Amino acid sequence: MTESDREEQKMKVVKFGGSSMADAGQYRKVRDILLADPERRVVVVSAAGKRFGNDHKLTDLLYLCYAHVQYGVDCSSIFDMIASRYLDIRDELGLDLALEPELRFSSAEEFSRALLQYQQTKSLEKTRKEKQRRKWISLLSVFLVLAIVGGTVGYLWISRTAQETLPDAAIDVWFTADPLRASGQNKIAALNAAASAFQTLYPNVELRLQSIAPDQYEQRLKQAQQDGSLPVLFERTAQSTDLACNAKALRQLNRQYDPAGFRLGAPVSGDYAVLGLGLPVLYASNACAEGIGFDFRQASSATLASLAGLDLKAGMDASFLPAYEVLFQSSIPETDSMTVSADALDAFLSGEQGLYYGSTADAADVQTQLAGRYQLYAVQSPERACMLQNVWSVTQQSSKKETACAVRFLSYLLSGDGQRCLYLENQYPSIPVSSTVYEQYRNIAGELADVLTDAKPRPCGIV
Repeated sequence: MTESDREEQKMKVVKFGGSSMADAGQYRKVRDILLADPERRVVVVSAAGKRFGNDHKLTDLLYLCYAHVQYGVDCSSIFDMIASRYLDIRDELGLDLALEPELRFSSAEEFSRALLQYQQTKSLEKTRKEKQRRKWISLLSVFLVLAIVGGTVGYLWISRTAQETLPDAAIDVWFTADPLRASGQNKIAALNAAASAFQTLYPNVELRLQSIAPDQYEQRLKQAQQDGSLPVLFERTAQSTDLACNAKALRQLNRQYDPAGFRLGAPVSGDYAVLGLGLPVLYASNACAEGIGFDFRQASSATLASLAGLDLKAGMDASFLPAYEVLFQSSIPETDSMTVSADALDAFLSGEQGLYYGSTADAADVQTQLAGRYQLYAVQSPERACMLQNVWSVTQQSSKKETACAVRFLSYLLSGDGQRCLYLENQYPSIPVSSTVYEQYRNIAGELADVLTDAKPRPCGIV
């Protein structure tokens, strides 16, 4: 096979989640993504997701239909919601498609009867399988004994291998997350999934994850340092950079990776390992973006200096202040319309302010509460820059075996499998540092895809 033949046979499989298929506008975005790369030939899609905060996923509606039928409750209105969603998408896209026959059922009553029939068929199938199980129970007993013996031998071998790879250890892992926000919930779920995957590889290592509210995190760390009870592994923030860390262990970790494979060069520097990054973003309410005649998309317009001269109420999270001063190479213009506080995001979400300077990490919170009522723009700056997020350190107080396990966990999180677990399989609220996973992330990033570019940014501080 020639090189040109191989080039022609290249094929990419792309997956779009429910939010990407929610309405006609999202369908158009999917079309544009597919047309942008001719190698994207196979498309896997989910059922239509939510269009706005109080909307319903179609998968949830189908489950609800089934539950109604099980308890003898009419599901006509729910079925009509499902059918009308796809018919609305077709009509808005101007497609000449006869979807009604494809819906299979001419009415909700027919759909209910089909579900009842399916339920009866499953019941008969269950009875048949039970009889078959009893018929072969004696033979299965013999195989069960053999399986137990073989499984025991295999378990002992696997345990021995794991023990030789990493020592038995239980390590505490602290990180900050607000469980009342979508970003905090996503962060907790992603880290728990990554820890579970790691413990499958190393069953003799116990990871004890603890999430701490942002307003308590720094105080807890300082108190733990005074008491000599710092966790083995902890998330580092802009306010905790003075904590003593095991730099030697992280330097060893850094030598395991080729900087060319990461968006920030070397993923480990000094006292910490960087697993993610955040890009500066300007969020604007629709009323603000559309009503003031200001073009936010101009390359040199969306800057602090430009907006400070407008009669707008804008806010910035206080934790981003050092990064933004580096980003714009100047101090923040102090005006009555520009406020810097820890409550800036809440003020934007409540409608008190029309503009909010934050990062891509805030996207989940804004989308959850203001779906369809805001615009998102990449912040223009003298140079392409980013904030370090998902940053971790190993404490100096840890034992040798605890340090070995913590470094191995960080190594997993930096690997392709770990980055995919955090950012593709789950929704950790930052952007992956792995170049390979970053490219895959761009395909599923939705509205954030507009601010993700090929250029490698310069880090300007931990957030």
